[in-house]
Formats: sequence, C-alpha cells, structure tokens
Amino acid sequence: MTTRFCALACALMLAAFSVAAQNTVLSGRVVDADGTPVPGAAVFVEPGQGGELVRVAADTQGDFQLEGPFTGGVGLFAVAPGRSFGGVHLNLALGEREEGLRLVLDAPSSLSGKVTTDKNAPVAGARITRIGLVGPSKVGIPLAKLAAFGFEEPATDREGRFTVTGLPSGGRVAVKVGHPEYAQEAVDDLVPGNGNVAIRMWRGVTVRGEVRLRGDQSPVSGAAVILRSAQPPHDSAVARTDAFGVFNLRLKPGVYLAQATAAGQATPGWQRVTITGESLETSVHLGLAGTGTVRGVIADASTGLPIEGARIRLESAGNVAAILRSGPSGEFRAAAAEGDNVLYFESTPGYMPPEPRGVRVSVAGGRELELPGIWLAPLPVFRVQVLDEDEETPVPGAVISLLRPRQFGWLASGADGWAEIRIANLPPDGRIVGLVEHPGKPSGAVFSLARSDAAGAAVKLLPLASVSGRVVDGKGAPLPNIIVGAVYPDSPENDPLLLWRTVTGPDGAFRWNAVVPGVPQHCAAYGGGSAQGEGMPFNLAPAAAKELDSITLAEGAARAGTAPPQKVDWRKNRLLCGAAPAGGARPAVVVYCEAHEAGAAIEGLHGALVSANLQSKWDAAVVVRGGYSCTDAPLPVYAGSAPDPAGTLLVDPDGKVTLRTFGLPPLRSLAAPR
Repeated sequence: MTTRFCALACALMLAAFSVAAQNTVLSGRVVDADGTPVPGAAVFVEPGQGGELVRVAADTQGDFQLEGPFTGGVGLFAVAPGRSFGGVHLNLALGEREEGLRLVLDAPSSLSGKVTTDKNAPVAGARITRIGLVGPSKVGIPLAKLAAFGFEEPATDREGRFTVTGLPSGGRVAVKVGHPEYAQEAVDDLVPGNGNVAIRMWRGVTVRGEVRLRGDQSPVSGAAVILRSAQPPHDSAVARTDAFGVFNLRLKPGVYLAQATAAGQATPGWQRVTITGESLETSVHLGLAGTGTVRGVIADASTGLPIEGARIRLESAGNVAAILRSGPSGEFRAAAAEGDNVLYFESTPGYMPPEPRGVRVSVAGGRELELPGIWLAPLPVFRVQVLDEDEETPVPGAVISLLRPRQFGWLASGADGWAEIRIANLPPDGRIVGLVEHPGKPSGAVFSLARSDAAGAAVKLLPLASVSGRVVDGKGAPLPNIIVGAVYPDSPENDPLLLWRTVTGPDGAFRWNAVVPGVPQHCAAYGGGSAQGEGMPFNLAPAAAKELDSITLAEGAARAGTAPPQKVDWRKNRLLCGAAPAGGARPAVVVYCEAHEAGAAIEGLHGALVSANLQSKWDAAVVVRGGYSCTDAPLPVYAGSAPDPAGTLLVDPDGKVTLRTFGLPPLRSLAAPR
C-alpha cells in the first residue's frame, strides 16, 4: 500500500512539475511615471483576443507575478484608482520567464465625443469595447472583458455621446466601437483630453459565418472566431459560434484575415476573406482541422549551446498560423493543423538564418512531431574603412551609427580608419546600412554592406548639406509638434529606411544640418493616424543648402497637439543613480526612454560622447519613464516623462531646446554646441 501511494505521489509530482515547466512566468512592478510603486494595482493578462483575462493584485510594493500557459501575443496591463491604464504587449515562448517588467500608470485623462451614423444621426447604445494604448504604452485594453471584473464598459447615451476614462495623460490611444446594428468601427491616434472626438458608423455588411470540421463537415459550437482587418488600424472583430456552429458579425467592406479555434482544433492559419459590399449580406465558411504539435530545439553550431529568442513563422495551407520564439532552452513548440505545414526561421539575434529558411513538415492530429536539431552559425563581424574626400587618407575617430538594423550608440574608427561592426540581427534583405561622420569637420556618408562585404569595404566622406522647410495644414496654417523625417526612396513601404528625424517647432518649421550629399531622399511628415504628407524627392550636392516646399497635412490641425516646449528643466526629475552634473554651465544631451530601453540608452549615450571625446563639452542624462533599477551609472539617470514627442533633446545651458531628434543626434550638432 505504501509503495503504491509513493508511486502515485511521485507520478503526481512529476505531472505537476511537467505542467509547471511549461508555464510562462511574468513578474515585475507597477509604478507611476516617477517610478513610485503603486500598491494594490489590478494586473491583468490577456492571452490573445480570444482568451479570457487572468487577474492578480500587486502587493504593497507594487510587485506582481502571474503564471500560466501564455504563448504568442499577450497583453499585460494594470490600472489603479486615480491612475491610468498602462502596460506592454509581449510575444512569449511557452515556458519563458519575463522578469523585471515595469507597468507605468500615468496621471489619468479622458476622451469624449459623439458617435453618429453616416447620415449624422446619433447612435445610442454603442459600446466602446476596446481601447488601444499606442504611446507611450503599447497594449490593448479589453473594456468589454473588464466588465466581468466590475469595470464599466462605456456606452453612448441617447445623444450618441460617450466618455472613456483612465487614459494616460499625454499619450495617444485608439478606440473600437461596437453596436449590433452597425459595423464595428475603429479610430486610431487620438489624444486623451480631447472632448470632441467624432466617430461615424455604417450599417456595413452582415457576415453570416459557419465553422465546421473539415472531415465530416459537422458544425463546431463554441469556436472562437477572429476577423482581423488587413487595413490600418488593423482592428479585430471577435465572435463565438452557437450550438449550430454559426456566428454573425457586421463589418465594413474590405479585406480581412479570419481564424477559428476550438479545443484541439484550428483553421489552417489565417484565411483571407474579402467583403466587397456589393450585397448587404455575405457568407463565410471556415473549416477546422485537428491539431498536432511541432517541437524542436535551436542551438549554436559552434558551441552547441541553446539559442533563445529565435523567431519562427508557422504557415498552414499557405496562411500564417502563428509567430513564435524559442525559449531559454532553445526549444520551440507550436500547435499546427494536421497536414502539411511550413516552418520559416525568420530572425535570431546574433545568428545567420539557416539554409534553407523554410522546412516543410507533415503533422498528424493529436500527435507530437519532434524535429531534428536546428543549428545556426553566428553572424560575421563587418569591417569598413572610412576615407576622406581624396579617397586615400584614412579618417581615425570617425563616428558610425547604424540605420538598419537601427542600434542606439556610436562606433569609432581606429587610427587606420577601420571600424568593426557587430549587429544583433541581419535585416531580411541581408544588407546593413550605416551613417558615418567626420570627427573634425562637417562631412559624412551613408554606406550599405552586404554579407559578401563583411571582410572589408571602404566609404568616402563628403561635405554635409542642409535642408529646411515647414509643415502646414490644408489652409496653410503652421503645424507644431509634427514628426518629420527623411526616407530613402527604395526602402520597403512597411519598413522605411529613415535617414534622420526631427520635430517641427511652434511655427511649423524644421531644419536639419547633417544631410548626406548624393543620397536620394524625400521628407515625410507624420501627425498621427491618416494625417501624413510627403515632400518632393531631393538629392543634394556637397555643402548645399535647400529650402523645401511646404509639406501639407490636410488633417494635421486636429492631431498636432500643443506646441513643443521651448525650455525644459530636466534636472528637476528624481535622480535614480549616477552623479548629477554641477550647475548649468554646459549644454546637455537628454535622452528620454522606457525602462526596457534604459540600459542601451545609458551605454550608448555615454559611449558616444567618450568615442567622440565630447564628455568635457556636454552634460548628458537619461530620463526613464516609470524609473529604472540601477545603483550606479556613468551618467545621471532620472525618473520622469518626456515633455516632447522627440526622444532626444539638445538643451543649452539655460534650458532652451536647440534640437529635437530621435536616437543619437548628428555629430555635427555636438561638435559646435550653441
């Protein structure tokens, strides 16, 4: 009897250990913008839009921990009385441990407006089902699901008016509106504090769908169905099938990606659905297949050690079924529809992609398929020599910044002009792009290196040019606080190569004095949402100066926000670590960032000033929203929020902002402080 009891107990312990080993653990702290803990905050995990919320309460120190089978895209957010929602969107591997997370709750604000029909009649009873925090936090808040936890789901009154509270002051949000008689509507890039948001709803098209098994065509009840718009803002509609496997939705015409899941069953990936609007009703048929499991381990070809963070795309029947990453042990695991599937190994920090990138596998329903070991080779070290205008004289101390893949920090060339470039990820096209500047005069160049150039390539510097211009609305009025950047014309539309970025001033004007000559580019302005505009292409000669035609944003006036501050007192923030600079006799480079960016920002900013021998001319500081855990740093680190859309400010000794940009500023602006 004792033997049987011990055997049973051991079996239960092993089973419990096996389950626990597969759980994902999320832990961290809830804080305000200054890094002060928020005790008792409600913390939620949303494991996908079709998943149920999991809730815990932060302890007296604001600390929290959640554990569960969370994998793929997961929303983690928190809220507390007198504070806004705040959180992060995570892409998790099963069994992963995400520790040290910081959920920042800002001062609360609200958003009010009116929902009307296409004929301008008020819509009563429309529900604000979801809000998306798009800046500085980036996570979805499912208001409809929160109703089960005592939160109020905002709805319009008889006049169509609504108010959403708990939004981060100074942030940007998107809202999703639902009504049984109208198509779901989503509006993005709204500024909390706005009391005149206008949302228009259309009747749309009635989508009557059914979900059946692919084998015997029997209906599937209780299946979760998601239809995601292929057009921005890429909002999703969620439904669940009834006892007859049927679901109903109202959607606007357009292209959607559909997926249905049930216990142990799923559609083969995301299926493309086109709603033309030619009729008032359309039918959608989704077939569920049994699912199996694909499992594998990715390791370093030279050391044999497991590789964490490898990104894998699973495709079933030609449709993307899942995006996953390898965990700490190098293992990845995914549920896949029975039949043929393809695994694509997309990107792995520090490693070359395998050849071939895609592996075709056949999955049996209810079975696990274990793949043979997958071995990756480390990325090479790229070498480049920087030469002066004569194409012969090496330039020691030249400053290099990477544009693709974008990395925070500078590299410096040695006495012979050579520099070594190490990257974490190889871009999809296999080319890295960088910008180099002369340490002693205003000259620079843009270079591109392919894998075949890793052993060595040369780049010649030329005198830098400058551009200036203005951003205006449809009536010609200047628009402040608009992000303006230079885009390389041949870069992909969904991933543009940005050569530089800045922010317009109170008069809508911008200027950039570090334009590389001989590089075709055009300026693009972004005021949020659909408020975007582009200027004419230009390609400047060395040392040229050009005044560009005004860039017009027809919808910019409502989205630009207030004018950026002309002066900032960055020293008033709470000092976390590092020594505060004495007095205000020197100009400063101030970088604002999130907690997960702080380590790279501190190292990159300090290293940049040291490599360019500028630490005696400039003060430097990093200001972290929500604070940062540190005991020492080579420069002062503060807790606080950014007062400006730009992440990096150059500030003169009196606190006046002289340059707004993103990442590190051009060396030219630091070599001659104003």
